[in-house]
Amino acid sequence: MKKYADALPLYRQEQMWKRLKVDLKRSTMANWVIQTAETYLKPFNEAYRQELLRQPVIHADETVLQVNKEPGRDATAESQTLFKPTGKLKKAITYSLNQREYLCAFLDHGEIEISNNQVENAIRPIVVGRKNWLFCDTQAGAEASVMIFTMPETAKANGLNPETYLNHLLTVLPDRFAQDPGAAIDDLLPWAADIHRQFAL
Repeated sequence: MKKYADALPLYRQEQMWKRLKVDLKRSTMANWVIQTAETYLKPFNEAYRQELLRQPVIHADETVLQVNKEPGRDATAESQTLFKPTGKLKKAITYSLNQREYLCAFLDHGEIEISNNQVENAIRPIVVGRKNWLFCDTQAGAEASVMIFTMPETAKANGLNPETYLNHLLTVLPDRFAQDPGAAIDDLLPWAADIHRQFAL
């Protein structure tokens, strides 16, 4: 969680462990992250997606993440950004004019908020982390990172203490999935009443 909660890259964690005389390679930690996300968190990601699709309005942000070993893409390829270093103002104006219909949607639909600040605040840990760890090495690592970032932010959005909630999940899920790999997780979702009673802030 240090990489995600504290924006601490795995190479720095490797150095910290080395100072403590523990030989823990960043590749090992990266594999743990990927395996944990794939084994235990993927069903939550799908449940979150299904819940989002049931909502009348979804706020989103197109935060990008560089992936070094992404099939069909050069590792040094520039990630998609809204503004490039030259002609920023012109591009911003052109973008706004091209997006006018979407930018003014709140005028016709009262359920849409004028501000996207809630989403901007929720993705801030990703942006801060990205500045520190710069990229994900593989597609699997990028997908695992997205799943792991989603967990605490969804917990916070549901009024839960993300650290104790995630500790609970990673304590309960190994036994549950060992008995039944396709076990239901509805009782563990952050909006479940019992979860809310146990882990609400």
